[in-house]
Amino acid sequence: MEGYDYTNCGEFTTYCNWWGGNLRGVADHPVVISAPDKLVYSVHDYGPDIYMQPWFKKDFDINTLYEECWYPNWYYIVEQNIAPMFIGEWGGKLIKDNNRKWLECLGTFIAEKKLHHTFWAFNPNSADTGGLMLEDWKTVDEEKYAIIEPTLWKKGLDHAIPLGGVTEETFKYGDLDGSFSVNSSDLTLLKRYVLKQITEFPSPHGLEAADLDGDEKITSSDVTLLKRYILRAITAFPVEEKLDE
Repeated sequence: MEGYDYTNCGEFTTYCNWWGGNLRGVADHPVVISAPDKLVYSVHDYGPDIYMQPWFKKDFDINTLYEECWYPNWYYIVEQNIAPMFIGEWGGKLIKDNNRKWLECLGTFIAEKKLHHTFWAFNPNSADTGGLMLEDWKTVDEEKYAIIEPTLWKKGLDHAIPLGGVTEETFKYGDLDGSFSVNSSDLTLLKRYVLKQITEFPSPHGLEAADLDGDEKITSSDVTLLKRYILRAITAFPVEEKLDE
């Protein structure tokens, strides 16, 4: 805290936080590198299960957490446009109500501010936080995932350009759900379309992407081609070969 350094510090003379949680020093002593546009700060944020910080010792909410912890410790870097911020760790268990409440608050904050982050942890054997998977290493903790899911980027790191730099005007044959990959989900959609259970696809380019034989129709022939592609019996669709010609 102001007025103290290593020569006279003691109890209650430093700001409370956990390792990786305090980036207050950036305000007066930012990291300086030759390419400042390559600098990203990373912070960790945890709940009362990890340590009962002062801001947890009352009926906290998203506003009090912002004022007493997030803004002074790290979010000011984002708000003042000092540098990009990456939440390198956040996570915890749902056993105690106050830790659940903190998870829900930070999850909401991350989603609203569209912050970049990674969740700790995927595996279930992290003693302090547990994981996204249950102890059988096979089953997703659906209750915890419901908190995390709104924070996940759905398409690309900016919600506009899909991963890999593919533009919105580009599409991939066989990709009917707009995920820019071809898998069993697309096959299910195509089957449902041919059976007239649906009339369109999630992808805006779905109708064009579904015509795999290039005959300008979507039929069982396209279903067969997509199935063979997923099973790796073929590596390209007839329509792509026609385009190459």
